[in-house]
Amino acid sequence: REQGRLGEAREALARVDRIQQARGELDGAWRAETLLQLGILAARSGAREEAGKYLEAAAELSSRAVAGGNRSTARAWLALTRVLAAPARERRCGELLARAVAIEARFLAPDHPERREMEAALAACPAPR
Repeated sequence: REQGRLGEAREALARVDRIQQARGELDGAWRAETLLQLGILAARSGAREEAGKYLEAAAELSSRAVAGGNRSTARAWLALTRVLAAPARERRCGELLARAVAIEARFLAPDHPERREMEAALAACPAPR
Protein backbone atom coordinates (compact mmCIF):
# COMPACT_ATOMS: atom_id res chain seq x y z
CA ARG A 1 0.00 0.00 0.00
CA GLU A 2 2.86 2.37 0.87
CA GLN A 3 4.49 1.83 -2.54
CA GLY A 4 1.16 2.61 -4.23
CA ARG A 5 0.88 5.89 -2.35
CA LEU A 6 4.48 6.74 -3.16
CA GLY A 7 3.78 6.00 -6.81
CA GLU A 8 0.75 8.28 -6.79
CA ALA A 9 2.75 11.09 -5.21
CA ARG A 10 5.57 10.63 -7.73
CA GLU A 11 3.06 10.77 -10.61
CA ALA A 12 1.55 13.98 -9.24
CA LEU A 13 4.97 15.58 -8.84
CA ALA A 14 5.98 14.39 -12.30
CA ARG A 15 2.91 16.18 -13.69
CA VAL A 16 3.93 19.36 -11.84
CA ASP A 17 7.45 18.93 -13.24
CA ARG A 18 6.13 18.63 -16.80
CA ILE A 19 3.94 21.73 -16.34
CA GLN A 20 6.89 23.73 -14.99
CA GLN A 21 9.06 22.63 -17.90
CA ALA A 22 6.36 23.44 -20.47
CA ARG A 23 6.02 26.92 -18.99
CA GLY A 24 9.76 27.44 -19.05
CA GLU A 25 9.94 27.57 -15.25
CA LEU A 26 13.31 25.88 -15.03
CA ASP A 27 14.80 28.01 -12.27
CA GLY A 28 13.72 29.25 -8.88
CA ALA A 29 12.57 28.02 -5.53
CA TRP A 30 9.32 26.39 -6.71
CA ARG A 31 11.13 24.27 -9.25
CA ALA A 32 13.80 23.38 -6.67
CA GLU A 33 11.12 22.24 -4.22
CA THR A 34 9.48 20.04 -6.87
CA LEU A 35 12.84 18.40 -7.61
CA LEU A 36 13.52 17.97 -3.89
CA GLN A 37 10.24 16.16 -3.36
CA LEU A 38 10.79 14.00 -6.45
CA GLY A 39 14.21 13.08 -5.06
CA ILE A 40 12.85 12.20 -1.63
CA LEU A 41 10.15 10.01 -3.17
CA ALA A 42 12.63 8.31 -5.49
CA ALA A 43 14.83 7.56 -2.47
CA ARG A 44 11.90 6.10 -0.55
CA SER A 45 11.13 3.91 -3.54
CA GLY A 46 14.72 2.64 -3.60
CA ALA A 47 15.73 4.43 -6.81
CA ARG A 48 18.95 5.85 -5.35
CA GLU A 49 20.58 6.99 -8.61
CA GLU A 50 17.42 8.76 -9.77
CA ALA A 51 17.03 10.30 -6.32
CA GLY A 52 20.60 11.58 -6.43
CA LYS A 53 20.02 13.35 -9.74
CA TYR A 54 16.89 15.09 -8.47
CA LEU A 55 18.53 16.05 -5.17
CA GLU A 56 21.68 17.45 -6.81
CA ALA A 57 19.51 19.54 -9.13
CA ALA A 58 17.29 20.71 -6.26
CA ALA A 59 20.28 21.81 -4.18
CA GLU A 60 21.81 23.64 -7.14
CA LEU A 61 18.61 25.50 -8.00
CA SER A 62 17.73 26.45 -4.44
CA SER A 63 21.30 27.66 -3.86
CA ARG A 64 20.97 29.95 -6.85
CA ALA A 65 17.45 31.09 -5.91
CA VAL A 66 18.57 32.24 -2.46
CA ALA A 67 22.14 33.42 -1.94
CA GLY A 68 23.88 30.96 0.34
CA GLY A 69 21.03 28.48 0.10
CA ASN A 70 17.87 28.00 2.11
CA ARG A 71 16.28 25.25 4.16
CA SER A 72 15.31 23.38 0.99
CA THR A 73 18.98 23.38 0.02
CA ALA A 74 19.87 21.92 3.42
CA ARG A 75 17.17 19.26 3.13
CA ALA A 76 18.38 18.32 -0.36
CA TRP A 77 21.97 17.90 0.88
CA LEU A 78 20.83 15.77 3.83
CA ALA A 79 18.74 13.54 1.56
CA LEU A 80 21.58 13.36 -0.96
CA THR A 81 24.04 12.06 1.64
CA ARG A 82 21.60 9.24 2.34
CA VAL A 83 21.51 8.02 -1.27
CA LEU A 84 25.17 8.41 -2.24
CA ALA A 85 27.14 5.22 -2.81
CA ALA A 86 29.84 4.52 -0.21
CA PRO A 87 32.87 6.10 -1.94
CA ALA A 88 31.00 9.30 -2.80
CA ARG A 89 29.35 9.40 0.61
CA GLU A 90 32.71 9.21 2.34
CA ARG A 91 34.08 11.94 0.09
CA ARG A 92 31.12 14.35 0.22
CA CYS A 93 29.16 13.75 3.43
CA GLY A 94 31.08 16.08 5.73
CA GLU A 95 31.19 18.96 3.26
CA LEU A 96 27.51 18.74 2.30
CA LEU A 97 26.22 18.39 5.84
CA ALA A 98 28.50 21.10 7.23
CA ARG A 99 26.98 23.45 4.68
CA ALA A 100 23.48 22.19 5.53
CA VAL A 101 24.04 22.73 9.26
CA ALA A 102 25.32 26.26 8.57
CA ILE A 103 22.11 27.04 6.68
CA GLU A 104 19.92 25.54 9.39
CA ALA A 105 21.79 27.57 12.04
CA ARG A 106 20.74 30.77 10.23
CA PHE A 107 17.06 29.87 10.47
CA LEU A 108 16.47 27.48 13.37
CA ALA A 109 17.10 27.48 17.10
CA PRO A 110 19.74 25.03 18.36
CA ASP A 111 17.08 22.75 19.85
CA HIS A 112 14.90 22.58 16.71
CA PRO A 113 14.42 18.92 15.69
CA GLU A 114 15.37 19.46 12.04
CA ARG A 115 18.58 21.25 12.97
CA ARG A 116 19.44 18.57 15.53
CA GLU A 117 18.80 15.86 12.92
CA MET A 118 21.27 17.49 10.52
CA GLU A 119 23.86 17.98 13.24
CA ALA A 120 23.54 14.31 14.23
CA ALA A 121 23.88 13.26 10.59
CA LEU A 122 27.03 15.39 10.26
CA ALA A 123 28.51 13.81 13.39
CA ALA A 124 27.80 10.36 11.91
CA CYS A 125 29.46 11.06 8.55
CA PRO A 126 32.10 8.53 7.61
CA ALA A 127 35.60 9.93 7.67
CA PRO A 128 37.18 10.40 4.24
CA ARG A 129 39.98 7.93 3.52
